[in-house]
Amino acid sequence: MRISSIVYLALPLAFLTACEGTGVHRLGGRLKTLTVASESREILPRRSQQILKAERGRDCILHAGLTNQLPDASLEFVIGADRFGEPWIEEYSVIVQPGEEWTDISVPLRESRLLQRIKLTVKGDDPEKGIWSRPILVCAQATAIERSNVLLVSLDTLRADRLGVYGNEGGLTPNLDRIAQEGTVFVDAYAHYPNTLGSHATLFTGAYPSVHGLIGGTGVRLARDTPTLAKDLQRQGYITVAFTEDAYVGSGFGFDIGFDRYHDGWGTTEFAGEAEATFERALEWLEERPQAPFLMFLHTYEVHTPYTPSEERLQALREISTYDGQYESDFGSLQVLSYNFGDLDLSAADLAWIERLYNAETTELDERVGQLFESLAELGLEDSTLVVLFSDHGEEFNEHGHLGHGETLYEETLRVPLIWWAPTLVPAGRRVQGPIGLIDVAPTIGELIGEEAVLPQGSGTSRAAWILGERGALASPVFSELEENSISCKERGDSFQICPYGALSVRDAEYAYIHASVTGEEFLFDRTLDPDESSNIASERTQVIRRFRELADSHRRSVAAQEPKVEPFEVDPAVEEKLRALGYVE
Repeated sequence: MRISSIVYLALPLAFLTACEGTGVHRLGGRLKTLTVASESREILPRRSQQILKAERGRDCILHAGLTNQLPDASLEFVIGADRFGEPWIEEYSVIVQPGEEWTDISVPLRESRLLQRIKLTVKGDDPEKGIWSRPILVCAQATAIERSNVLLVSLDTLRADRLGVYGNEGGLTPNLDRIAQEGTVFVDAYAHYPNTLGSHATLFTGAYPSVHGLIGGTGVRLARDTPTLAKDLQRQGYITVAFTEDAYVGSGFGFDIGFDRYHDGWGTTEFAGEAEATFERALEWLEERPQAPFLMFLHTYEVHTPYTPSEERLQALREISTYDGQYESDFGSLQVLSYNFGDLDLSAADLAWIERLYNAETTELDERVGQLFESLAELGLEDSTLVVLFSDHGEEFNEHGHLGHGETLYEETLRVPLIWWAPTLVPAGRRVQGPIGLIDVAPTIGELIGEEAVLPQGSGTSRAAWILGERGALASPVFSELEENSISCKERGDSFQICPYGALSVRDAEYAYIHASVTGEEFLFDRTLDPDESSNIASERTQVIRRFRELADSHRRSVAAQEPKVEPFEVDPAVEEKLRALGYVE
């Protein structure tokens, strides 16, 4: 069979059904990664022919990606199979034209005898320009084992208090509220770093930011041998894929570790957020997915600056509020920085309107999430998928004199929504009190889906017992760190620089404690009487302060004993431009 292009072969339904309860086998050893068309994958060595040992399975499908890096000539990719007692058989052949993209194939290998080896051949003028992504062999097992899929949905920069289930009365998020009511909500969930890079890295590695080393700069990435959530589930037989919007969750920072496919997205330098397009790419993969359990990481910057709601949403805002200032349709990251440095004056009317822009984008994001869940139902994934909806950090709207995030450790930048949804696995209508950190998400996933421990060497703790109503261990404080920011530079008269800061916050059920080493200040807030953290009572509660100092010192000693596992790298100029547009670099 020879065709010019292909995106997954159509397979008979009977065969797909036969693959329920599958064995997943990745062919090839330790491999390099390659990014083509914004998608990172592990690739086989560049050879005209290679033979790979195959697991002895029956009724298998071979999944692989192909790309032709010749400028102006086609290449032929051929798959052969070796079975016990039979000669080599050419199973499949495809002609791939040159172009910056992956061509995905799914080849059924129905064996009369057990499969032994796979032969991969590239034919053409320069066959080493033909590249195979690491093949995945999915084979039917003798005993079907039901395993939950996992869908991680990161709604970047979404404040918890914008959701009705977290107390908002504005009706901004009807879909998220419905989903939360159908699942379990952690009322007091917190990020461990107030920006995208540090927070996501903690969730995926189970390490605190000062340990994993991704704290906001652009010169280091996770080392390839770093344990991650994706790597652990991949080892346990999961297909792992990601669809993101790049920048500080890009594969360049090592977030692709453990993922079979990691799509950085097609984000523009303006980064207005594109949840609709990102979710659509993910749904396309789900429609053609291999018949095996999967982990999908789905990420969008929809509500991140710049706040640029649609014209429809803007018109709705104009009908309920009058504003004639210069930020009528958008407000961006560089304006956030200018305000924080005292170089931009904003009136009370400006600030109120800017927050309304953010709220409007929140409602648009909620609509996208609702459409995503409708599609999951249409694909028949409701009863087999654990969905974890979360944000990586919040956003400041002048509660403590600043806008944006990444500069402070107050409630508005650290408290995040955390919703667990799985009709057959997670209780509906449960609200779990007591602080939890995003560092606890990975081990909780592992216990809920009944797999081996996920990130057992990490600092997170499974909270599955809390979700299931078996409270388990007493809650421990949540530690959040901040090792760099820009505002501290303002004291030195520097403009738009990143400075050492060294702040740490500790939250338990009663108090929030913040220590800012750049100034030596300590803050203590009563979380019940002062949920907005507006009244510092540190001087009034000396015994409480002493207890939190001890907790903070113990945490610092613990993380100081661990070496960050990072490696240097040069940021791609296009990525750097996106980070600049987001306000993260000059």
